[in-house]
Amino acid sequence: MPISDVSWTDDRKWIAQICPMDPVFLQCMFEYNPHLLEKAAVIILQRQDLVRKGYFTAGNGTGIRMQDGGGREVRITIAGEGFCPVRRTGAVPYDARRPVSAWYDIRIAENDAFGQGWPVYCFASGEKTRLIINGGYRGESALSCLLHDLRCPAPENMLLPELILTVRYLKESEAGIRRVVRAMENAQPGAAIG
Repeated sequence: MPISDVSWTDDRKWIAQICPMDPVFLQCMFEYNPHLLEKAAVIILQRQDLVRKGYFTAGNGTGIRMQDGGGREVRITIAGEGFCPVRRTGAVPYDARRPVSAWYDIRIAENDAFGQGWPVYCFASGEKTRLIINGGYRGESALSCLLHDLRCPAPENMLLPELILTVRYLKESEAGIRRVVRAMENAQPGAAIG
């Protein structure tokens, strides 16, 4: 078997085991499917009045510009936070009824980073609001379904059709796997894949 075939097989096996919640894989999903970014933003913010106006490039990947029902522009970025150690800070639970922020920096953590059991932790500071999503949250909500899918390495066990299609592309097609491998290599210069 040629070396390239061995590498392809190893990459494919390695990518098959990754959960979509992995920070680099999450970035690949949203860059490949910005409509998925829009859906995730609506689910996380619990705001049905948000309308997409465009996309922008942010430091940690793709961002989305949306407009709320009152005509205010809202910028949203979503990134993976990975494993967060429990920290004691001034977090409050997110409340969708709060006034809309001009910018939401959303981070999806693999665990309950603050140990309070809240689905979303909120830190407001000026026009920017940081939301830390409790990746371990299990409840009866659209957010719970999204997090369930982000914890699932296998697309056939997922619930949301948009996520299933995107994850299938990134895990099962040659172009998708190559995209994820390149992103992992760029995120960890010099690191061996697998």
